[in-house]
Amino acid sequence: SVLEQRSLEREITRVHYELDLTEKKLVDLEQRFENSDESVKFNIEALKLKCDVLRQHIATCNQRLSEALQQTPMDYADDTQMPSDERQYQDADVRQRN
Repeated sequence: SVLEQRSLEREITRVHYELDLTEKKLVDLEQRFENSDESVKFNIEALKLKCDVLRQHIATCNQRLSEALQQTPMDYADDTQMPSDERQYQDADVRQRN
């Protein structure tokens, strides 16, 4: 559905943003603590793992979005359009009120 597509698009954008921040933090830490102790190296590895998880989440969301787009009939491609069966019900409601 269109709502699911929009939700997935927002989720992808949010996760991309989080991934960018995490990657920047990772690069900064790697540069600042190149020859540091094991706890810092552990934190760097944890950030690398988080980046991997975020990348996988983006891939999963992209796949779900692709599937949702394929399932959406062309009539629904434009959010302003209404499914024809809904239009028929609304038309019938208007006629009943008149």
